[in-house]
Amino acid sequence: MGKLIFARRLQEEILLSAGWEFPLGTKLAFDSQLEASAFGSGAAAALSLTLLAGYRYSLVAISVPEDFKFGIDHNQAVVSLVVSSITRDSCARSAYAVSMALVRASLQTDSFVPSTLADGQLLRLRELLSDGTMIGQTATFPHVSFMHGGDYQLCYSPDGSMAGNEFLNNIVPVSIRVIGVSSSCIGNGCLANERWDCFISYRLESASRCLIDFRSFGGGRDGWQVEAGTYSKTAWSAAWVQDTYLAGEFVPAPRKRCSDVSTLEYIQPEVDIFETFSWAPPTGLGFITDTVTAMDMPALKPSSATGSYSLTACYCPNYDGPQDPTVEPCDHASEYIQPIGVIYYWLLRICDAGNTASCGPQAAAPFMRVLPQQPFSLRLQCPPGGDACTGSAENRVKFLPGFCPLCSLGESSEQIPIWDIGSRCRSGDAETSHMIFHPSVDEDGNPLDEAAYRSGGTNRDYKFWETPNLIGKLPMSERVVVCYCDVACHNFQNFFEVGEIRMADSAGVARWSKPGSQFQLIQPIETVEYPGKPGGITLFAGIRSNISEGMHPYDSIPWRRKSIMKILSFDSAAEYTAASSGAKVTLEEYLNLNREDTALGRRGLDTACAVNATSAGTVNGPATEDVSAQFAAWVGPEASQYLPFTGIENDQTFEFYLAGTYVVCYCSFLTTAGICDDTGYIWAATILLKGSRTNQQVLLPTNFVVRIDLEGWGFTSQDTLRLITQTQTCSENANNPKGVVDGFRLGCPGVDGLTCRKPVVEEDVSVMLISAEATGFYIESVIMEQTRTILVFNGAVTSEVLDGDQITLDESSILLNGRGQLSWTDYERHIVSKFSGWPAFADEPESQRMLWNRVSHTDAPNQLSIPLGWAEADRPELTFLNNKGLWHRRNRLQTQEEIKADAAASLKICWGARDGGNQEYYGEAGVLTFASPAPMAAAGLYFTSLAGGSEAPAVISFTPTRGKVDYRRQTSIVLRILFKEMPRSITPLTTSRVEMGDNETVASEDMSQAVCGSLFLEMWTNDVSGFPLPKGCYYGPLYTDFKDPNGQEQPSYREYFIEFEPRHSLRDRCTDELSGRAASCVYQLVLNMRIQEAEFQLGKEIMSLYTLCAGRSGYATVCGPRYGVIEYGQVFPILPVRAPALNATRLGRVEVLPFEAAQRVGSRGLGQDLEDLMLEASEVLEDGSDGLSLGLRAWAKEAAYPIQAGARLQLIFRPLTLWSLSPVVSRNCNASCLAAPGLTCDDVRGPGMVGCQLKALVDTATVRDVPMQQNILEMQLPNLMDEMPEHRADEAHLLKLLHLKLPREGFFKTCMLATYSEDGMPPSVVEVEPCMKKAPAPGVTTGQILVDGQAGNGPKPFAFERDNEIIVRLTLGATLRNMLLVEAELPNETGTELVPGQAAQVQVLLPEGYSCTVVGNGTADPLGEKSFFKQDLNNDGFVDNPASTVFSGQWSWDGSMCKYSLESTAALFANQFIDVRLSVQNPLRPLLKTDERNRWHIQLITSEGDVLGPPAQFMSLEEEVPGWVGNLAVLGTLEGESLQPSNFTNHAENTLRVFFQMTRNMPEHSLILLDAPPGYDFTLSCQVHELETAYYQDWEALPWAQGLTGAQGPTGAFGTDVNCSADDWQRPADIPTATAPFTRAILRIGRTLLLGKYYGFAILVQNPGEWNLTQHDEWRLWLQSPEGYMVDGSRYSVQFNAARVDSLPVEPHDRGWAVYPSSTKLPLYFDFGAPRLLPTAAFATSAFLTVYALTPSTNGVLSSLRVIAPLGYVWMPDAEEGWLGYVPNVTCKYCELIVSPVVRFQNELILPDLVMRINQAFGFRVRVYVPMRPPTRSTNAFFLEIGFDPGTEGRERMQAAMIEAPKIRVVHDVFIESRCNLAGFKENVMDFSLRIASPLEVNEGFLFAGDELTRGTVLRCWPSELPSAPLSVTAAQGSCVKVGK
Repeated sequence: MGKLIFARRLQEEILLSAGWEFPLGTKLAFDSQLEASAFGSGAAAALSLTLLAGYRYSLVAISVPEDFKFGIDHNQAVVSLVVSSITRDSCARSAYAVSMALVRASLQTDSFVPSTLADGQLLRLRELLSDGTMIGQTATFPHVSFMHGGDYQLCYSPDGSMAGNEFLNNIVPVSIRVIGVSSSCIGNGCLANERWDCFISYRLESASRCLIDFRSFGGGRDGWQVEAGTYSKTAWSAAWVQDTYLAGEFVPAPRKRCSDVSTLEYIQPEVDIFETFSWAPPTGLGFITDTVTAMDMPALKPSSATGSYSLTACYCPNYDGPQDPTVEPCDHASEYIQPIGVIYYWLLRICDAGNTASCGPQAAAPFMRVLPQQPFSLRLQCPPGGDACTGSAENRVKFLPGFCPLCSLGESSEQIPIWDIGSRCRSGDAETSHMIFHPSVDEDGNPLDEAAYRSGGTNRDYKFWETPNLIGKLPMSERVVVCYCDVACHNFQNFFEVGEIRMADSAGVARWSKPGSQFQLIQPIETVEYPGKPGGITLFAGIRSNISEGMHPYDSIPWRRKSIMKILSFDSAAEYTAASSGAKVTLEEYLNLNREDTALGRRGLDTACAVNATSAGTVNGPATEDVSAQFAAWVGPEASQYLPFTGIENDQTFEFYLAGTYVVCYCSFLTTAGICDDTGYIWAATILLKGSRTNQQVLLPTNFVVRIDLEGWGFTSQDTLRLITQTQTCSENANNPKGVVDGFRLGCPGVDGLTCRKPVVEEDVSVMLISAEATGFYIESVIMEQTRTILVFNGAVTSEVLDGDQITLDESSILLNGRGQLSWTDYERHIVSKFSGWPAFADEPESQRMLWNRVSHTDAPNQLSIPLGWAEADRPELTFLNNKGLWHRRNRLQTQEEIKADAAASLKICWGARDGGNQEYYGEAGVLTFASPAPMAAAGLYFTSLAGGSEAPAVISFTPTRGKVDYRRQTSIVLRILFKEMPRSITPLTTSRVEMGDNETVASEDMSQAVCGSLFLEMWTNDVSGFPLPKGCYYGPLYTDFKDPNGQEQPSYREYFIEFEPRHSLRDRCTDELSGRAASCVYQLVLNMRIQEAEFQLGKEIMSLYTLCAGRSGYATVCGPRYGVIEYGQVFPILPVRAPALNATRLGRVEVLPFEAAQRVGSRGLGQDLEDLMLEASEVLEDGSDGLSLGLRAWAKEAAYPIQAGARLQLIFRPLTLWSLSPVVSRNCNASCLAAPGLTCDDVRGPGMVGCQLKALVDTATVRDVPMQQNILEMQLPNLMDEMPEHRADEAHLLKLLHLKLPREGFFKTCMLATYSEDGMPPSVVEVEPCMKKAPAPGVTTGQILVDGQAGNGPKPFAFERDNEIIVRLTLGATLRNMLLVEAELPNETGTELVPGQAAQVQVLLPEGYSCTVVGNGTADPLGEKSFFKQDLNNDGFVDNPASTVFSGQWSWDGSMCKYSLESTAALFANQFIDVRLSVQNPLRPLLKTDERNRWHIQLITSEGDVLGPPAQFMSLEEEVPGWVGNLAVLGTLEGESLQPSNFTNHAENTLRVFFQMTRNMPEHSLILLDAPPGYDFTLSCQVHELETAYYQDWEALPWAQGLTGAQGPTGAFGTDVNCSADDWQRPADIPTATAPFTRAILRIGRTLLLGKYYGFAILVQNPGEWNLTQHDEWRLWLQSPEGYMVDGSRYSVQFNAARVDSLPVEPHDRGWAVYPSSTKLPLYFDFGAPRLLPTAAFATSAFLTVYALTPSTNGVLSSLRVIAPLGYVWMPDAEEGWLGYVPNVTCKYCELIVSPVVRFQNELILPDLVMRINQAFGFRVRVYVPMRPPTRSTNAFFLEIGFDPGTEGRERMQAAMIEAPKIRVVHDVFIESRCNLAGFKENVMDFSLRIASPLEVNEGFLFAGDELTRGTVLRCWPSELPSAPLSVTAAQGSCVKVGK
């Protein structure tokens, strides 16, 4: 049996010699309680060992591999800890020693000593293993504990002394990495004493940023860094206890230490003093604190912020301790083992002067504010521990301005930690001179030692500054930064911020001058409230806050210094000059405090206080500084809460003269004379004096029911007005003057004679305020901003509240943080009061004063802003009860609209307020003047019948005065018609001759055009545009005022109103329709009217006409502040009215027929056989107009009283406004009498002669430039005419009327009127039979279409397109009236009855193929966006083409017909026009404008179904005018359109290459139009030229003379006969001349254009200055006929990429091209590796394209890149080696494009979502398929775009460029011609003709190859040359080889 024997290998001893080394595999260990596998355990490791700062290591050991051992030479070995950067020869130098942590000296004592290995301490090693492979030494109490994180190493000395034989020293070959935090501090344990200073103010009103920060980027504390592990977190200890005193000796608080693994003592992080917070991450403990993240300490609770605090900061260096059951580090308190300093919280207290000792943490609460110019003291609470403040007196305090001098006023500098070297206290900022120690001299005037009073004393728990006192010579709201230094204060870097001193925001305003509860001889004086009422002003302070309720609004130290006051007007006196306009403005406006709440504005108040004087005439009292001294506030040196400016005896009063808001300033640094010294006044408070503005001039019209509006301050609903005579004063009779009892009425308008009374002597006219309840506009929500607050209402509040108005809010409707006013604290009540405008009196909080907020309009009509700003952190939650915030306007009041004056009057207005239970009239507001408005040029009422009791049409005629600018303001105008003397003289009737009920009314909000139709029979004007279609009509009830004082009944009156649209209203100057010249405007309204003769008086006004600007009654309009009456027309009757006479001749019947017809029917007339007569022209008059001849017979009503010889017979032609019977202005007419059989009709002037005159019913001498319509034909019957015998009473003589002019307009069934009168007898009137109608002349009833859309034929002009929205204007040549009931024949012709009629209609008839609908309600321009309807090219103040919309009916449609059906009583009057927006579907096929089928028509149909002839055609082509056309072209679609730029850059000059295919043949001189998006400019020179020759060559090698057109045809040029002009396609059609930029190029082509042929051209364009999205969508090509009519065009935007021509891209950037800010930033190379390309198909090889160099415009943003290749190229990134995102050996290491390329349409290469860095060059390589031919129907170039797709995020468009493509090595234009086609012919000659795209080099040539059919052809070499194209190469220079047979 055998035996195995193992022998141990002999160990090699580590011998010492110079340069000896540890063996490979040497390990180092720092023993610990952790498992060997745990992070930082210190387990033995070679090369590198990771340890933890703050951990307690108990053993240091070095081990070598088992093949080696430490021999006898190492028995004295020692190690020392050194920094990692030294070599072995430096081990003996102490400079490289390492400071270590302090550790416990033993378990039994609480003493701490430096760690083992600290400060170069040597650790002697001993043998730990018997085999000599490990040496080391234990280290407990003190343990080894690293203070700083970082890299270290061990120096090794085998002889026991590093300084012995230095050549034997060595470095243990294991680096030590310590995970932990390090700073620049030196000394054992110094890191634990580092300071992290922070400050808090009392109750945490402010605090510094408390930050632990050792970031490497974006922050970090100087000298600090962290060696971080996977987990790097910070926490803190429990708060240190407070310092104490024992037997009078200071006992500092003991330090709280970080967790200690050797003693099992762990931190308990303080949480109670902080607001609720979550650790980060929320699981476990601590906050992440590493190289990129700092730790912000949680916010303290306000209740905790009453003292100072110290906390120990502890770091977890990725430590997972054994006490923690989890496997994650840093989630347990035991793992925060490295102390990294102390967090100190400092607290500064403000104390009353001399009371610092009682101002400590256990005493009363400190003050939180100081008052400017008043003394106070400071106390600084030192953090516990005794180290924050030393016991030395060398500490110092200094004060810095509260705001950074380099920052904008009102903005604090960026908050950085106060330990930061860049913080203001440490950076040496200059001290403020406005925080002083006072007095700075002793009683003898000797300066005090500054070092003494700047020191805070020797206490270690607090410092104080008490004697001398501190005083801030600063404004209200200002702040001062307090800097403190404990030692070495000569170095400003040792100062740090410990808090701030805040001045009070304002002083409180007291209601009384002193407490009123005590008995006193001199009674308290009340603060002034009204002008004219004596009082005083008292400021209030000295309140300590009840901190549980928050800071009191007037928390501040008390008053202690005598002061004087200055008063400045804030908003009532314009005394300042605005910098922008130079206008005089108020102080409020000058500082912009009416708009925004800014620090700059608030500081401006102090500047105003300092430099401005009290406004003259403001107060009767302290108006000058000398007088102010008499009203000084005598306080001090004892503290006082009251600062009464009532003089030394506290009994002086004064009064204000004027109401308004006033600034109260004070000064407490007075000279011996009692006036302010150089310190100056500062703003203290703002007060409001309620009352009316003085000297207001209120001008109101007579005969209107009006109200009085006044402006002022602080109005309430308890205010009243009283009207007195001009000789009285408002203050007489103890502010109770006697009012007037005549001159106006109250309670108007009169109802049933019971209201509209005259006032009594002490009439208090009540007033009202605009409010939430009055308007229905409530505040729903609030938007808080830095400088303003926006109130959001439930409606358009700007219609009620003007910009600059003043409002208050009702606090009962306000919720603060969800709570109502009963639960608010004083502080909360103050917060709300700033918002509501109701601050409390400081001495009497239950009483409030008014201090409104001024409002400004915003962009939204439902929003108002007030100048109340909120800091981001201080914004309360303000909501409203039921979301209905209540408010009142306080600067304007108004009476009820109940006042009326019948005659002019001038009265004084007194304003009164409820004060002390009485109505006191303190203020004289101004003068009220009742006046009649300016007179109209003409106004009249003209009757067709003057017989009393008759009902007949009457004409209201009026002429506005020329030059009245109010007519030109493009505002709605209202015509008010006031019918007076009703029913005594006149009674208006409806169109159906019905009298309205007394209480019948239509309110203004219910106005309609149908109401106009019920009131008026006709509307007419002489203006060519016709009577403007009203917005609507309305009317009031019958009014009757209260009886006169003598008991006489008043006549009744009624009002009609017609309101016109703003841009289509009444005018003061018209273009006369007859002469075409500018003339006065005459407007006529025809209505039915009953007249009475009983009280009819010629000199009495029976009607009044008023024109006024529309608006809410009593509100300001553009025409004036209130009741904007433009003109007033008085109407007096000019002819008497007589009662019907008995026993006299009266008309019974009048019959009028065409003369021939009248002659045929005989003397008895037609009788019962009458039918409506259609009037037609019977002759042509001299002026070419249509003429008419009529025959008239008249019968007396009673046979006993026949028609008398010599009597007057009038024929009144209706419609009254349309007839003008003579072609010239003449009063003569042609009439004769044909007697009845057997009777005579003679006259002394001759047989049958009849006196005949033409008259105008409306006849005014004041309007001479407009001839009135001659609508009356008056005949004087022959004076020898036989009377008709009684037995022949059914016969009548025939009157022949010749040459009467027909109106051009038409009319439906209308009955003329005839009147009969004899001298001295009343007239009689009848309707003429039969009734008549007339068709309009051609072109009178017509239609026209607005030129719209890019092609002028609507936005969608192409065949079969839907929703082509167009605007059509329809002009009516006849009045169309809707009749609710019409006459219908009864059965068997037994009579007629009234039955419901059909709706009258306006029909629009489109050509065949169209279908028609109406858009919405048909409004032509619902949003008011069409410039065509707004422009005024002739600058006459009126819109050239006003829009007109009809609303009195309903649109409907059926196929190609759209029709409007009138409703109710609606009417459309002759010559009116209506506009309607139609949406049409175009016919299936194109339709030329000149096509006979392309005709549009209009038809009018009455309620009875009657029409006036055939449908009327829209305007003809010849009649078309700029802007309007009579039909539309339906366009065909061009094909193949694309265009590409040469330069993408903004503002660059650019050549566009344009390509398209014709879709029809066009003759010579046809037009090609190219439209560019807005901003591009073809310029007036419009330069067009041909493309490069290659584009027109045949690349398909087609036979000669074939393929000129079609898919394989070459691209054609236009030739040389091309004329280019420029226009702007956005130019409104009625503007004759375009101006730059010219966006349309018009090319007139001198050759025919062929169907199917492609064309291309180049044109210059100037690029716009910036990109916008529309640039992709508005490139268009159009084809026009030589006449300029559109034919074909681009249906969609012309494509950029020709490959997309037949697509419909969704994204704009995929359509047309658009500009970029710049070309590529770097030179751009497209490198194919060869100068010429080989086609891929021919040579079976694709090409590699390298693109370089790319760089972005903006660093690191997401972008996208697109490269569009020429048509035919195909990107192949997915092929083998198809894509490389960098350029090898060219782009930088990190410059790879990490992207997946996308290919679209084969030639678009897209690199989406790229990120490139600026100043780096990027590039890529991609495989590409090369086509057989270059493109000729699009540009042969590559286009590269960076940022082509902005995406939804609005990414940046960066750069773009065009790169011409290299030439492709192909032949083209190949032609072969054979002279003989006989088989076998041997002498044949074949001509080969071709072009090459690139030159041939040496050894290159041609290959001519045939196919199978050419086999057997033998070609001879060398070929001969064609004369037209020589080869330039001889046989000797080349070779010719035949291959194959």
